[in-house]
Amino acid sequence: MEVGPTNSVLVVEDQPVSQMVISHQLHKLGYEGDIVTNGHEAIDRFAHGEYLWVLMDCHLPGLDGFLTTWAMQRIEKVQDRYIPIVALTARNMVGDREMCLAAGMDDYLSKPVELEKLRTLCNRWTKPLDEADRLITGKYPPVDLNVIKQTLGGLKDEAALLFLDEAIEDFIQNTPQLVQELREAVIQDMVLPEIQAVYGLISASTTIGAISLARLVRKTLRTWTPGQPEQTQKDVEDIESEYKRIHEALQARKYFLNR
Repeated sequence: MEVGPTNSVLVVEDQPVSQMVISHQLHKLGYEGDIVTNGHEAIDRFAHGEYLWVLMDCHLPGLDGFLTTWAMQRIEKVQDRYIPIVALTARNMVGDREMCLAAGMDDYLSKPVELEKLRTLCNRWTKPLDEADRLITGKYPPVDLNVIKQTLGGLKDEAALLFLDEAIEDFIQNTPQLVQELREAVIQDMVLPEIQAVYGLISASTTIGAISLARLVRKTLRTWTPGQPEQTQKDVEDIESEYKRIHEALQARKYFLNR
């Protein structure tokens, strides 16, 4: 598996058994887990290390996962880089995923961690983001079929294809409104982390396998600065361009059926 210049994942987890299990699972998938037990240590490693992504326990003692994520986002802004942060929690309640997204995390994983779900996350979040031509040249596909296949357990049976078709229609119908709400919020220089359309875009894009779009939205959220809408407006233009590319791919159903 090609994972780029480093295959290290920063794992922020205070429970020894969970540390051992996750470390073993990552190693089995071809990655190395750099284990830290608290938020302060995680922030230091994050500031000085190179990681594919971060697996963040939300309920750490002392500085919890939400505050640690906030501190990491400040580091990202200063260092002008982006590393996905995946929430890890023992809770599995309705609204948990949305709460983690609202806190600035990119994805959500519940304990106990299942190997196949971890594999899906690894495939989803290990592609580099910051190549200048990552979207314009189409270097990465508009929709990651591996994400869809792993979510649906393949695309061979009629039920999976029917569900996919409905999901595509929902995405095509609702996403333009979310993008428009994001643009209007930026024009009005509103507080971007309080705009629900942002999290709707991230959630919908991730579900449909449009990981490049989800990353662009997350990047826009993380680099947003109050009173400086110019750069954010440029980011929204990138989001709109990427959505157009995704829309064209989704309209061509053979894009999926032939793979």
